[in-house]
Amino acid sequence: MSHMDEPPAGLPSPRLDTPHQLRRTVAGLRPSWQIYGIAVIATLSALLLRRALSLAGNESLLELLLLPVILSAYLGGLWPGLLATGLGALLASIFLLPPLNSPAVSSPGHIAEWAFLVIAGTLISVLSEGLHRAWQRSAASRRLHAVTLDSIGDAIISTDASFRIE
Repeated sequence: MSHMDEPPAGLPSPRLDTPHQLRRTVAGLRPSWQIYGIAVIATLSALLLRRALSLAGNESLLELLLLPVILSAYLGGLWPGLLATGLGALLASIFLLPPLNSPAVSSPGHIAEWAFLVIAGTLISVLSEGLHRAWQRSAASRRLHAVTLDSIGDAIISTDASFRIE
């Protein structure tokens, strides 16, 4: 966090009122390898949840693998989102879609479901990257405006009614 993002001395820290502030607090303080780790762990957790639910009779829940994509892309942008998408698609083809224990997918219905997972995960990742870039541009603009406003007094000369400089 730069000195422009920190509150002045003696003032409390700003509240986390916007998604950007929350994301910056959660992801901005973590190294990128931790965000990739979150992508892997969240994807594996979603796979385990999906397998547990399939034992209970719910067969068509491949969409659960989009949750780690959303989380990863929100925290890290394009590449963590694509990692979660690729890992989820690979694990789904091996462990969830017939024939099991093989990366091949046999039926057209399962191929369509798998393709939906890949396309939706990629789209989520790309859109999240666009959101990250917009946040970065907004932060840069806010910093520029803050510097401009902080130094604007240096360029203003005030005069009294007789046009004498005060």
